[in-house]
Amino acid sequence: MSWKSLVTAGLFCVLASPAFAQPNMGIVKGGTQSTGNLNAAGNWVWTVQVTPALTMVPDSSGTPVAMEAGFASTSTGVAAGQGSVLSATRNPAPSGAGSFDTLNPGATIFGSWQNTTNGLIDTASNNRPTGIQLNAPGVGTNAGASYTTNSSVSGSANEVFAALGSINFTTAGPKNVMDIVVKGPVIPNGSPADTLTSTTIKVKGVYGVGSTNARLTQVTAMSGATYLTSNFDTFGGNSYSFTRNAKGGDVDLDGDIDFDDFGVFFANYPLAATGQTWNTGDFNGNGDVEFDDFGTFFGNYGAVHNYTVGPVSPGAGSGGGLGSSSVPEPASIALLGLAMLGGLGVRRRKR
Repeated sequence: MSWKSLVTAGLFCVLASPAFAQPNMGIVKGGTQSTGNLNAAGNWVWTVQVTPALTMVPDSSGTPVAMEAGFASTSTGVAAGQGSVLSATRNPAPSGAGSFDTLNPGATIFGSWQNTTNGLIDTASNNRPTGIQLNAPGVGTNAGASYTTNSSVSGSANEVFAALGSINFTTAGPKNVMDIVVKGPVIPNGSPADTLTSTTIKVKGVYGVGSTNARLTQVTAMSGATYLTSNFDTFGGNSYSFTRNAKGGDVDLDGDIDFDDFGVFFANYPLAATGQTWNTGDFNGNGDVEFDDFGTFFGNYGAVHNYTVGPVSPGAGSGGGLGSSSVPEPASIALLGLAMLGGLGVRRRKR
C-alpha cells in the first residue's frame, strides 16, 4: 500500500473514531411560520437543542443528559423592547415533548440576580439555582418556585438560566430542550428603507475552572455495574451567538422581499386596530396594517438579504444563509406598485 493510501486510511479512521464524538448543544430557529421564524404573536422563537453522543455509551441502554447553560438576548432595533425575553418553556414539541423532565440544581452563573435576596437560590438543592430562571422586563417575579415553574426577576438583563435533566435517550439526533421567546422585529416609521434589525442570543456562563460554556453531562463508561459520566464543554470555551435579521417588507422572513410577501400584505391591507403583527404586514409594530407599512414594503421590494441564522457550531444549532430569489427589474417593481395602489382603491370603495 502506498504512503498516500496509508495516510488517507489513517485520516478516515481518526475521523470515524467515536473518541471524537461528544454530546452537543445548539440553537435553531423555531416559530409557527412555514419558514420557522416568528410565533403567532410576531415574536422570535429560539429552540435550544441537545444531541446525545450514543457512540460513547458502553451499551445499548442509552443515556440521560444533564444541561447547564446561560443565554442573553440583545437587539440592534431602536423600538422599545426589541430583543426582550418574554418567556422560556421546556420540552417544545415535537421531538422535545417530555424529554427534559427534571429540574436540576446548577451552578450560579448570573450572580448579580441569582441570589438569596431574589429568592432564586434553592435551599432544598444545596443552595443552588434549579430549572429555568429569567431576568427580563415584564416577566414578573416568581422566586423560590424552582421545582414547579420557572423562577423570574423583572430586571433589564434579558438573561435566561437553565439547569435541566432529561429522560433516557436511546435514539440519536437533536432533542428539543426549551423554547426561548423574545420580542419580535419592528421597523419604526421614518427609518431608512433598507433598515435591517437584528436580534441575537448569546450562550453565556462559566462553569468550574476556565471558561466552560453550556456544560453537558452524559454516560460515557462503566465501572463494574456502575455507569460513569463525563462533563463536556460544547463550545470549547467560546461564547457562541446566534443572530436573526429582519428587513421591513419581508413578511415571511425568508431573505427576500418578493411577490409572496406582497400577497400576504395585500390580503391584510388595510386592517386597523386589529392586533396585526409582522406576520401579516405590520412592520412598524403599532398593531395596524396601514399606508406606513405599505411605504416600507414598497421601498424594499426586490431586496435580497443573506440572513444569518447562526454560526456553524459543533452541535444541533448549526445554521447558514437562507435562500433568496432573483431581484426583479425596476419595471416590474413599478407595475407592482401601480397594481397595489389600484387594488387599494378598489378595496377602499368596497368598505
